[in-house]
Amino acid sequence: LGNKYYQASYSAGMRVLDITDIANGTMTELGYFDVHSFNNNPGFNGAWSVYPYFESGNIVISSLGSQGGFYLVKETSLSVTDNDTDFGITVSPNPVKNRLILQNSTGIEITSMQLFDVTGRLIQNYEGGISDEIHIPTTTSNFLILQINTESGTISKKLMVSP
Repeated sequence: LGNKYYQASYSAGMRVLDITDIANGTMTELGYFDVHSFNNNPGFNGAWSVYPYFESGNIVISSLGSQGGFYLVKETSLSVTDNDTDFGITVSPNPVKNRLILQNSTGIEITSMQLFDVTGRLIQNYEGGISDEIHIPTTTSNFLILQINTESGTISKKLMVSP
């Protein structure tokens, strides 16, 4: 679709590649959505087909396996780049394994945080006395969203989970 290639890549999920410079052998991954978070092993589980042609920007992914079914995603949710205002709050490392460091350069008050998986299921709720280091619980998801609630607004940070 245009200069973007949408690839169903079984257990590696759906991949979006920029093929603008493909004539010179250059492709760049723009984002992905993992529909089979258990592993990236060869096999027939995971993304089987991708349909990115809706005017709305929605993308349909069909999959097979233990997490099989129908996924509807929007391209803006695929990348690991954060586009919203961060209020001077950064998180590292990303990818994260079991602990996340919060850096708050402006001293803005963090009132609470929630950690969600890609299906929107609440994984962990952090309230009151939030420190600069938080524990990330063990999860089967390779992609998490940390919602940080502050006195000035809400920040969403997209996190990759390393094995």
